[in-house]
Order: sequence, then structure tokens, then C-alpha cells
Amino acid sequence: MTREPSTAVAGSGRSLGGPRIVVIDDDPEVRDGVARLLSLSGGEVLTAPRADEALTLLPERRWDLAMVDLAMPEMSGPQLARELRAVDPHLELVLLAGSMADGQVQPLRDPVDLVLTKPLTMQDLIRLGELQRRGRRQVARGDPGRPV
Repeated sequence: MTREPSTAVAGSGRSLGGPRIVVIDDDPEVRDGVARLLSLSGGEVLTAPRADEALTLLPERRWDLAMVDLAMPEMSGPQLARELRAVDPHLELVLLAGSMADGQVQPLRDPVDLVLTKPLTMQDLIRLGELQRRGRRQVARGDPGRPV
């Protein structure tokens, strides 16, 4: 198994007050595509293909948001989210899931602030902005004002 290094998205290394985001997904197409979309926010976006690599990135600097894939080979997304939350209780956590029915999403919300389904839509990006503006709030589909 080869290990991919974390990478900064091109043009996103200058934070200039924008959010610092890490995208953790074992699928390079999803990981890089989500990172490119998020880099439009003007912040810094780094990627990690594995949970263990993400856990080493977190203590290196203050991150605002982590987007975590639900299903990764070495650790589940919710488990990684719990570990990331233990390192930084103020980190906003978003779980990226494949298409799911609403009833399947609710149990996943425990360790995270928001659950989004792939592929991301413009509405999802708006919801991410709302999450960041409100601080630690759980933004559910159709109920963007419901606090944690």
C-alpha cells in the first residue's frame, strides 16, 4: 500500500483570514474535488487520504473545519470524528456520506456538526458557510437554525 502525502490545494496556501479546512477521504477524486470547491472560500485547504495522517495534521496548527469521509478502510468516519474532537473540541466536523435516507443520517450526527451526502451541491456549500458563521451548530437539511 502506498502512502500519499497530504497536499495543499493549489492557490489555497494563503489563508488571509479565511477558514482552515482539512478534507479526509480515501477516494482521490472526491477528496481533490471537494478540496477544490472549498478552496474558493479563500482559506487554506489541505487533504489527507487516511485517518492516521489526518490525526497527525491536527495538532500541527489550528483548523476550523474537518470534512471526514464516512467509510474509510482503516477507521470509520464517525470514529475519526470522535478522535479529532478529542484533540480539538472546537473543530467543526462534517461527515461526507454516500447517498442516504434521512433515517440513516440521524445516528451519524452524534460526533459531527453536519452530515452531507456526495456529490456536494451548491446548497451544501451554503450550509457549510452557515455552519462556519454560527459556530458550533448542527445544520440539518430543512432546519438550518437548530442548535446542537
